[in-house]
Amino acid sequence: MKKYLLIFVVLIFVVGLSAEDYDFRNVNWGMSKTEVKRREDAKLFQDKSTSLAYKTQLKNHDALLVYNFWNNKLAGSAYSIIDNYLNKNNYIEDYKELKRLLEKKYGNPSYEDIIWKNDLYKDDPSHYGMAISVGHLIYTSRWKTNSEKIVIILDGENYKVSLMIAYYSNQYAKKILKDDEKEAMEDL
Repeated sequence: MKKYLLIFVVLIFVVGLSAEDYDFRNVNWGMSKTEVKRREDAKLFQDKSTSLAYKTQLKNHDALLVYNFWNNKLAGSAYSIIDNYLNKNNYIEDYKELKRLLEKKYGNPSYEDIIWKNDLYKDDPSHYGMAISVGHLIYTSRWKTNSEKIVIILDGENYKVSLMIAYYSNQYAKKILKDDEKEAMEDL
């Protein structure tokens, strides 16, 4: 009986560690491209100097998964949903579904907003999807954890809708912003 109890405790310990040891999927911020490629089992779609892109599924949605690197260290990642709907309001339902799952995992967002840039369709919810596709309406929510910031955003432009969930390492995001600012100042 003690033997089975010990096995059970070990299994709980190992299973518990496997999910908690990673910052995102099965990788940690700061890993090299080689390490991420070795750990990611989705289908590699594109390999660039500062990013890796994979085709995958996220909650029954076709998605691109992108890993972004700074000085060969994993600094951020994102899912971009690539489903295509004729009824653009379906994107709002997808946003709500994914936001609910993020809330279940990370709690209430630290920030959320629905932003109207142009209120042409504001009085007609049946056209909110159209409003998003032409850039009039944006849905966004953000979370903060000890190691990362998470953002889900639904926006659009030129009749195309973008639904993305981005994860940014707290440690590396600041370094990337400094490098971007330095590069921009050199261009001035």
